[in-house]
Amino acid sequence: MRIDVEALSTTWNQIDFELGHVTVVASKTLAGENRVIPLDSALLGRLKSLRAEHRAKQLVSKPQNRWNPADLVFCTSNGNRQSYTNMQRHVLEPLLVEVGLPHLSWHHLRYNCGSYLLSEKVPITMVSKILGHANPAITMSIYAYELKEDAEQVRTAMAQFG
Repeated sequence: MRIDVEALSTTWNQIDFELGHVTVVASKTLAGENRVIPLDSALLGRLKSLRAEHRAKQLVSKPQNRWNPADLVFCTSNGNRQSYTNMQRHVLEPLLVEVGLPHLSWHHLRYNCGSYLLSEKVPITMVSKILGHANPAITMSIYAYELKEDAEQVRTAMAQFG
């Protein structure tokens, strides 16, 4: 997910807690629009807690209906759209310092996600969809080095022909 266009525009109705996924509506590319990204149970749990916090704040401000009227998942403490710069400065950078990692951008994390999924043998077609690429060839051109060449795997597969 791209942080600037996609994540910061995500609203609560785009998250399906029962099916465990988020639907990306707005995207940097046409291919990235309306794609579905699976979410793991730990992340869903954290999102449920955050949604409960948001709902409580919205109830308090109900007469004025001023807190987070767009129902954004990632908003400021005032309920406004979060900015890329603030997320970088106040969320990502302190987290990287806390865990002892060097400076990384949100795009580095996106790239790492694609690399990790491929290293875990997630099919390239699925990784391509998750990243919002127009086709798997784009994903392959960026991440081909992640696909391990395994001659023994080839021998085993070929042996099953005969």
